[in-house]
Amino acid sequence: MPQALFWITNASIKSLFLPLKGPIQVITPKELPIALKNNPFSSIYLWVDDPQLAQKTKDLAAQFPEKEITFLETQEEALSLGLSLLADGLSPEDIERLSFEIIGNLMPSVPKDPLLLPVLKRVIHATGDPSFGRTLCFSSNALSFGMEALKAGKHILVDVEMLSAGVNKKRLSALGGKVLCGLSEVKSPLPGKTRTETAIETMLAKHPDIGIVAVGNAPTALLATLRFLRKNPRELLIVGLPVGFVKAAETKLLLSLHKGPYITNFGPRGGTPAACAILNALIGLAHEKEA
Repeated sequence: MPQALFWITNASIKSLFLPLKGPIQVITPKELPIALKNNPFSSIYLWVDDPQLAQKTKDLAAQFPEKEITFLETQEEALSLGLSLLADGLSPEDIERLSFEIIGNLMPSVPKDPLLLPVLKRVIHATGDPSFGRTLCFSSNALSFGMEALKAGKHILVDVEMLSAGVNKKRLSALGGKVLCGLSEVKSPLPGKTRTETAIETMLAKHPDIGIVAVGNAPTALLATLRFLRKNPRELLIVGLPVGFVKAAETKLLLSLHKGPYITNFGPRGGTPAACAILNALIGLAHEKEA
């Protein structure tokens, strides 16, 4: 018999959740009547996490005597039922398909450039943050340049090993490229610079076959990339998504003034998962164009 758990909470907690369509739904008392009216479940359980909302929730539920509604009394009951409801045995493929379906419904509009959509979806999927659909910024030739660089066997330079670990190296290798990270080669930073800055500058000088520089962690790595290219102009794609509250937003703002191809986002958000998602999306697009 299909069951559902309606988690009743206040508006401030509810605002932290995207709309949930599965057997567990987080709603406010105000939303309960519509949820009960539209639900497809034959057996509904209610868990109220705020005692002050309990009586109001009971009064609203009483308006639906035709529904089979059960109030859970303890946290253990809510936990036990929740674990049972989510033990649905979905395959990884099903989870990914459903995730992208939800992401597609959340996007305010479909980008005019068809290449943008899979990249945006990958970033949102990797971060769980739909705001990237609004804040990501692409230069006009960013995706086409990145794809051509990968198809030409160019390498990807990253700021941290964690970003390197997430890149699909098998698919990248099939295109002729590899992931580079110079941190392991830098025993000590250059005077007045961080190890990350030193590593970026060292690798860019050492490897003319780098086609993409990806930064998901350190703003200093992105600054080092921009400074290096001003002194040593050459064409490569910069994927700049450093995260943080010191220099990250400002550095990405400067990247948006760069004349070469770039992908970035505005604000303090960013991070290795977002940068990695963009790289893997580009690798996937490059393979599709190869086929």
